[in-house]
Amino acid sequence: MVVVGAGPSGLMAAKEASQRGLRVTVLEEHEEIGIPEHCAGLVSLRGFGLLGLKPRPDFVRKEVCGAVFHAPSGKTLTLRKKGTVAFVLDRARFDKYLAEEAMRSGAEIRTGVTVEGIEERRDGVLIENFDGSFNSNNIKGRILVDAEGLASRLASRLGLTRLEDKRPIPAFQYELEAKLEDEDLVHVYLGKKVAPGFFAWIIPSGSETIRIGLACSSGNALRRLEAFIKEVLGFRNARVRALKKASWPVVTGGPIGRTYASRILLVGDVAGQVKPTTGGGIVTGGFCGMMAGRVAAEALSHRDRGLSIGYLRRYQTLWKARWGRELWLQRILRRAMDALSDEDIEEIFRILGEGGRLKTVEKEGDMDFQSGILKLFLTEPRLLRVSFRALGGLVKA
Repeated sequence: MVVVGAGPSGLMAAKEASQRGLRVTVLEEHEEIGIPEHCAGLVSLRGFGLLGLKPRPDFVRKEVCGAVFHAPSGKTLTLRKKGTVAFVLDRARFDKYLAEEAMRSGAEIRTGVTVEGIEERRDGVLIENFDGSFNSNNIKGRILVDAEGLASRLASRLGLTRLEDKRPIPAFQYELEAKLEDEDLVHVYLGKKVAPGFFAWIIPSGSETIRIGLACSSGNALRRLEAFIKEVLGFRNARVRALKKASWPVVTGGPIGRTYASRILLVGDVAGQVKPTTGGGIVTGGFCGMMAGRVAAEALSHRDRGLSIGYLRRYQTLWKARWGRELWLQRILRRAMDALSDEDIEEIFRILGEGGRLKTVEKEGDMDFQSGILKLFLTEPRLLRVSFRALGGLVKA
């Protein structure tokens, strides 16, 4: 089996398949695993459990117990759990750890390899690739797991996905030398003036350092972030650690229609397996990667019959059983959030701040399975009215 892309989804697929006896080769275009970083690096405790992993001090920089949500007016709502709910990761070290786990299971990882195309043959898939010197070094595998990320050169050429279907929006993040008063809380800033179509965030990332980022669907994201740092937070004299500047496209469109083809499985960003509400993809993509590795091993044990499109459909069935409904509902929620006006957001904050409703949100809230919060909106008449207004605006749009 050949895996294209050494991010969490590709590495989880490689580990799973190797543990089941497959000979696996992972091809990564960058020279170093985990570089450059493409993520805010926040993963839930529950997410680690879904991936069968344990948080380790060599890649965990901070533990988080909750979040503070900021309305456009400055009003806040704080959600705090009694214990740790999430971990702030050093993404480079986390990815390197996953790579070590995959290699320990038997996978081979090659870095600095650019995959240019694939050619399906009767006995497998020929991967056309070049090393750092652009010398041809083609590799053949009986099955291909495409985890190349949003760019999806291979999947696009095969007609399996289009970039616009995944609705990417730009995100930028700095790491600053600064300290938060509540060092165990993440801060989320909402509103069209700050970040239309998404939100801005501040994440504690260690001893007197924070990650501050922003994604938006309109305007210049980098300029908006710099304005956010200077004007909203007042960090006019904060020193930006240039080595920790990061940018990446956030996928908000949800999963693509088909994540499999003859001898090919798509995982992670290339398949749109990202939470549309927050852009988080480590847990969803990693889980789907595990399912891809499992199905690949089962398929190859059935020889040619297992490599048919009909059999590989099992991969989509497996990952959708866990994430299909959730990501579908989150896609609807993302559209509704996009349609909210700043006045709608203020009203939601007022309603949630009354009558103990915040306790309900704390109970129902989940970083990964966010659809549970929809129950509150469906049972609270005033929240339901705001939701209908947002959906009405969505329909008009």
